[in-house]
Amino acid sequence: FFFFFFFFFFKQKTAYEIMPSLVGSEMCIRDSSCFDYFFEPDNCEWVHWNTRVPKFIEPQPDELFQNIRVPTMETTRQGYILECMMKQERAVLFVGPSGTAKTTQVKQYLSSISKEAYRYFVMNFNSYSDPGNVQMIMHGQLTKKFGRRYGPPMNTHMIYFIDDLNMPRLDKYGYQAPIALLRQLIDHKQWYQRRVLFLSLIHICRCRRLLTCRSRWSPYH
Repeated sequence: FFFFFFFFFFKQKTAYEIMPSLVGSEMCIRDSSCFDYFFEPDNCEWVHWNTRVPKFIEPQPDELFQNIRVPTMETTRQGYILECMMKQERAVLFVGPSGTAKTTQVKQYLSSISKEAYRYFVMNFNSYSDPGNVQMIMHGQLTKKFGRRYGPPMNTHMIYFIDDLNMPRLDKYGYQAPIALLRQLIDHKQWYQRRVLFLSLIHICRCRRLLTCRSRWSPYH
C-alpha cells in the first residue's frame, strides 16, 4: 500500500513541484516528470536523463535490422537500473507488450559484461515448457562445489536470461509450474532434487536471473 501511494503521488507531480531547486535551471524541462531526472551525488544536483543518452552511431550497410538500436532516454534509464540491480544480485523482470525492446535491452547488457567474471545462459519459454526440463537445463550449467552446493566455475557468476516468461500454459489449478520453480529458486536459492524419493535440497550460489515477459501471465505468480 505504501509503494502504491508513493508511486501514485509522484506520478501526479511534475519536476517543478517535486524539485523546486530546478526552477530556472537550463536542464529543467517544463511539465517533465520527476522520473526524468536522477540525482548526481558528485555534484549534489538533479540531472536530466537526456544528458546521459549516448550518441547514435550510424549502422554499417550490411548491419542486420534487428541489431540496429537507437538509444533513447528510456533505454538509458532502464540500462542504468538493470546494471544497479545486477550489482546487488537481484532478479530483474522486464514487463511490456511486444516490440518494446525488452530482449534487446537485456542482450545489450549481456554483451557489455566481463566475460571473465560472468557467464550467461539464454532460455526461451514456450507453451510446452516443463518445470522438470527447465530445472535440468538450468542445473546443467552449474558444477558441484561441495556437499549439496552447486554454482558456476570459481570466481565467476552465472546469469540466466529467460525470455518469454509468460508463455508456459496454465495447468488445471491455474498455475504456471515453470514460473513457480523460478520463484522457489529466487526466494530460497535452492530446489529439490528430483531423482530421489526423499527431500534433498540443492543449494544454488552465485546465480542471477534476468526475465522478460509480456503483460499477461498467471495472477498466482
